[in-house]
Amino acid sequence: MKKTEIERLRQEILTKNIYLRQMRIWFLLSTLLVLVCALIAFWGFSGVSDAFLPNISVATRQPIAWIATAIGACALFFSGLVVIALINGRKHVLSLIDQLNAKTGGKVK
Repeated sequence: MKKTEIERLRQEILTKNIYLRQMRIWFLLSTLLVLVCALIAFWGFSGVSDAFLPNISVATRQPIAWIATAIGACALFFSGLVVIALINGRKHVLSLIDQLNAKTGGKVK
């Protein structure tokens, strides 16, 4: 195998690892958004008066809770898609590493 092909394969592996790292960050952010929206929805639907925002009526809390529920559901769906992408991306990187090891005879630096 030519050196340029080996170097191209190494660069592709490094690039895919960077993309996977960015996908992990997207997963963490979407999970955080789901948790925040769940807390807001609980606050809005529970009707418990709190000391932090005592002047907000139930009529105002209900739409806020429904909006938080919709945003949380979308974030949860996105989070599931990111998990699928992470699993498939990891499999692809491992197959590229196996391909590189097969072509170099296991002599990867």
